[in-house]
Amino acid sequence: YYLGCIAFFRGEYDRAAMQFRAGIATGKASGIVEYLLRDGVGRALEGKGDFAGAASAYREAAGFAQSEMKTQSLLGEARCLALSGKKAESAALYRQILKDNPESRSRNLIEIQLAQME
Repeated sequence: YYLGCIAFFRGEYDRAAMQFRAGIATGKASGIVEYLLRDGVGRALEGKGDFAGAASAYREAAGFAQSEMKTQSLLGEARCLALSGKKAESAALYRQILKDNPESRSRNLIEIQLAQME
């Protein structure tokens, strides 16, 4: 995990994604680290401009997250869907996030994103 973070902060997104995936492949990750590794893949792919891949990675990360972290992963997926040109899918996901989490701390951000898509 830490090697992936270091590569990410250096702007070495391919290397970061590789390190995060290597951490997943060991099968030894547990608890929050399972989420963090998958979220790291999403962030690395988003950083290098692979928005479709990032959306998929964020979706996978959401399956390992709880509460607000899940919302953050879904926000990442929605953001990357929009960046990859899938604005209708992005808007639908933003609306689903609001429906499932009406008290989310990200509510204002989501409403702004939806307004910008209209």
